[in-house]
Amino acid sequence: MRSRAATFARVRAPGSIAWALSLCLGNPFLILATLQRLGYDFGGARLQALRLRSDDAVAHYNLGSAWLRTPGRLNDAVTQFKEALRLRPDFAEAHFNLAVALLNLHGHIYQAEEQLEVVLRLQPENETARQILARIRESQP
Repeated sequence: MRSRAATFARVRAPGSIAWALSLCLGNPFLILATLQRLGYDFGGARLQALRLRSDDAVAHYNLGSAWLRTPGRLNDAVTQFKEALRLRPDFAEAHFNLAVALLNLHGHIYQAEEQLEVVLRLQPENETARQILARIRESQP
C-alpha cells in the first residue's frame, strides 16, 4: 500500500491535473481555463447555468469567455458578449473580450476598434487595450 506522501507526490506531479490546478492559487477563472486547456469542456455546464440566470451579464460574459477559448466557437462568444453588454453596457471586460473575438473573426476590425475605444473610455488605464488599438491603427491604410 502506498503512503499518503507517495500518493500526493504522484497526483501533484508536473503535468497532472492537480499540479496544474495548484498553480491557479484558488482562482476559479484560472482553474476553469486550465481545465479547458487540458481538454475538459465546460460549455454544457455553463449553458445550464445560463438557462437559470439568463438575465445575468456575468453569466453571459463567462460563457462567452469559454467560447472564446474553444476552437470554432467565436461566433457564439460574440453573441454572449453582446448579450452581456445589452444587460450591462458599462462592462469593460465584456467590451474587451468582444473586441478580441471580433479581431479573430476576419473582417470585423472596425467593430473591434470601436469596442477597444469603449474599453479605454471605461478603463483609461487599460494598457493592453491601448496597445492593441495602436496596432490596429498602425495596420490600417
